[in-house]
Amino acid sequence: MTEEIKKLDYTGVPEGYNRVGFVIPSTNCCVEKVVGEMQAGLKENGIFPIVVEEENPRGLADYFPDNIIYFRCGTKPGTPIHILGGVEGHIGYFKSLDIPIYYYLDDAFFHANNFAPLKLLVNCDELIFATEALIQYVRERGISKTIHLLKTHIDMPVFDILPEANLVMDKKKLNILYTSEGRIGILMLNRICEIMSQRAEKYKDVRIVCITDNIGQVRSVINRWRGIEKIYYERVPLYEYYGISKMSQIFLTPGEPGDLDYFLPKDLQELWLAAKSCVKYTIAGAASAVCITSKYLKEYEMAISHKETGFIAGDDPEEWMEYIDLMIENQELREKIGKNARQDVYDKWHIYKRVDEFSNILKGNSTCKIA
Repeated sequence: MTEEIKKLDYTGVPEGYNRVGFVIPSTNCCVEKVVGEMQAGLKENGIFPIVVEEENPRGLADYFPDNIIYFRCGTKPGTPIHILGGVEGHIGYFKSLDIPIYYYLDDAFFHANNFAPLKLLVNCDELIFATEALIQYVRERGISKTIHLLKTHIDMPVFDILPEANLVMDKKKLNILYTSEGRIGILMLNRICEIMSQRAEKYKDVRIVCITDNIGQVRSVINRWRGIEKIYYERVPLYEYYGISKMSQIFLTPGEPGDLDYFLPKDLQELWLAAKSCVKYTIAGAASAVCITSKYLKEYEMAISHKETGFIAGDDPEEWMEYIDLMIENQELREKIGKNARQDVYDKWHIYKRVDEFSNILKGNSTCKIA
């Protein structure tokens, strides 16, 4: 007996699903990681995502959604006032239809656009945050709404089947990968490159690989250090990032308050760093690579077992070089730590766990609720 085919209504949504509106910024890594990677798993759990951009989400009402979730809306610097006002108006409109509204934030972008995200989430019914630091911040500001803690994840099945980026990466080199959407970590990367350039013969078989939205700025800072090989990529799609990651042996994830002087006041810098999801550690672990990170990135510090699944470094660049040199010179130890990291990421950060948690939130059965 063949399985009965679910009927479609006029919107094209099969019957029996929870209809969830996903309102997203037009360009956002959060969307790639959460909406993109989780979409198939959500459907398996009975969630049907209906995705629209934040510029015009009103049409979601035509689908009669069971609830709506706003992903980091208002967090892109320079979002026009009319879009911010439109998002606020749409939230009010959907609430008038008695549709529950969630706001998802995986980073400390409260300051963006005159604190627009903070103002928007105040009008939502429930909140979904990726780190404890974000929860603490809104609690300190008197926001008592229900919050769900949904940690970051890695889609290991997809990661494992994607090809290595062997057309753009050199397998003969030991690749040290640095990625940043802005200038985060550039101060320590600069110090590391300076030290390596002074010992150029030692690092002749090492390549620094930079993936960043600000190639010109990163290049202008570190390209002056001669004698070490460097390569730069504009921000790449997630699947290409994974391909490059699979050919990298060391992930550098620095970050310190001074990195943020160009766009954040002093009183928000440590919060911003503490609230960063440890996504690069999960990708490094999936790649069986070693992540070396900063003590200021608290989510990374909580995730990594120092010297067992990665390294936590302080302000001294020589400490960073100690760990880098150890990983370059001791292949057996590097592979052991990479293997440990992969097992740790598989056990704690696998996408299946996050999909189930996310599905339960949207169905009202949350197991990660912090009232």
